[in-house]
Amino acid sequence: MRRGGFGAKPSEIQELVELGPSKTIDKLLGMRSDQALENFEQESSQLASAVRGGGSIDSIAAWWLHRMIHSPSPLVERMTLFWHGHFATGADKVNDVELMVQQNKLLREHALGDFRKLVHGVSKDPAMLLYLDSASNRKSHPNENYARELMELFCLGEGNYTEQDVQQLARCFTGWEIRRKTFRFNPYQHDAGLKKLFDREGIESGEEAIDAVLSHRSMPTFISGKLVRFFVCDEPNPTPEFLEPLAEVFRESDFKIEPLVRKILSSKLMLSDWSVGKKVRSPIDLMVESMRSLQMTTNLDRLAKGLDGIG
Repeated sequence: MRRGGFGAKPSEIQELVELGPSKTIDKLLGMRSDQALENFEQESSQLASAVRGGGSIDSIAAWWLHRMIHSPSPLVERMTLFWHGHFATGADKVNDVELMVQQNKLLREHALGDFRKLVHGVSKDPAMLLYLDSASNRKSHPNENYARELMELFCLGEGNYTEQDVQQLARCFTGWEIRRKTFRFNPYQHDAGLKKLFDREGIESGEEAIDAVLSHRSMPTFISGKLVRFFVCDEPNPTPEFLEPLAEVFRESDFKIEPLVRKILSSKLMLSDWSVGKKVRSPIDLMVESMRSLQMTTNLDRLAKGLDGIG
């Protein structure tokens, strides 16, 4: 429950011990549709509306902490947190409450879903377009920020692309803009010439380019490695050979996230003594777990500010 969620209160732990690991993982991964979840989502939606109305960036963190502490689906919130760190953005630069809430909902919607849809969605997300300067990407002056991050941090990792790939990919994203806080394609600012990416010729659009990145042989291994480090151990860094069975699960599921997460959580490595003490918990993990397991309450605005001060 610590690794796949944010801990649990003693009575929940006792129930899960009696269920056993397999059924506990089923419960964690279950897409709930009961009354408790419906009530929670209604309450959270009302709080999100209040955050938007207030216009305070700091209030978004408090709203999300409320979700982490009280959600009946903690694994979904944990995966939303993972993708938020993976697709690195921040309110300090975006500075728009509506766009940050919108992005948070996008990450949650695809948290355990289709990785392809998640990457395509994030690539057109207004907060991301602002954060990595894609909104100012013009055919006369292609901006390489998003192209580089898409390959290095989001999909492939270092050493799996060239500088020429970065330049060609940046051309594919020219003309991707924001209008009225939504994605807009401007054909007049788009470089419509054909591009060559990973020795693959005939790529023209940003969507085709994203599919080319997602088809790269290193992508499943890279994502598997990030998830192993997130759930199982900070060190040692897993080797490609170690990760291959997970990468194969990811490929066979057509890049669905849920089967990959299930494989990691139900693995002998995860459930063995070896994994004990292999993760240093973040401030968010520590505080949210304390709140959930001890059934504590506090002022979440103050908690959010305190967490910000310790990283």
